[in-house]
Amino acid sequence: MFEAIEKLDVFNPQRWGLPEEAVLDLADRLRRTWVRYQLCFKTKTRDTSQYAFAYLQGLLTMETDRNFANIARRVIDLDDDGQNLQQFIRRTISLCPIRLGRHRRSLTRSRSRSVNDLN
Repeated sequence: MFEAIEKLDVFNPQRWGLPEEAVLDLADRLRRTWVRYQLCFKTKTRDTSQYAFAYLQGLLTMETDRNFANIARRVIDLDDDGQNLQQFIRRTISLCPIRLGRHRRSLTRSRSRSVNDLN
């Protein structure tokens, strides 16, 4: 009986065919990825990067009912209605390709500088 329950558990790495070692640092890896792309969500007047992290965290940790209101309530605050999170996603979808392109170019330039510094 417990074996059947474990197989249904979305947080059980074996359900996905992963060894337990593969998931030990997933939270840290998620945070590092967010930090890497955090600048994509900043403008001259606003920093909405916290919504990016909250959205990812909600999508990856909630088993059901993944909508803006529920993600906001679970990850941000019990009284949050999800409006700011929804607004963030709506704006990000339209601006993300531009920002990610800029970010990739800046990463490429900084990596090539780092390689040149080694030579």
